[in-house]
Amino acid sequence: NITQGQGICPDGWHLPTSYEWIELGLYVSRFTDDVVGALCSTIGWGPDSNGIHSSAEINSFEFSALPCRTVEQYSGSKPISCFWSSTDYGDFFRTDMVTLDYYNNTQFQFDTKNHDVASVRCVRNK
Repeated sequence: NITQGQGICPDGWHLPTSYEWIELGLYVSRFTDDVVGALCSTIGWGPDSNGIHSSAEINSFEFSALPCRTVEQYSGSKPISCFWSSTDYGDFFRTDMVTLDYYNNTQFQFDTKNHDVASVRCVRNK
């Protein structure tokens, strides 16, 4: 429903649904195996000590996703990128978000925890 995410975006644009975020990942995967790297900014992430991403792929789609918060992982606190989604998961009474995890190479996972910090990206209406 395009009007669901209209309030924060300018006329003619909307807050993407979780499905639209997944669709973006599927589109990027047609061109590279490193979807997360291709969408993440060249700054703000720190070194890729696991060697997951090719330096040539980082931000190759010029999406420039920046980290917005940290999550606790086995080796300490690591940043992730979060984006608001207009998909409402019912129990939470608010729009939810999807995340990009640069260090674990996971894309657009649903995040239904009560976090208040996320980036906004608007999508042009069709």
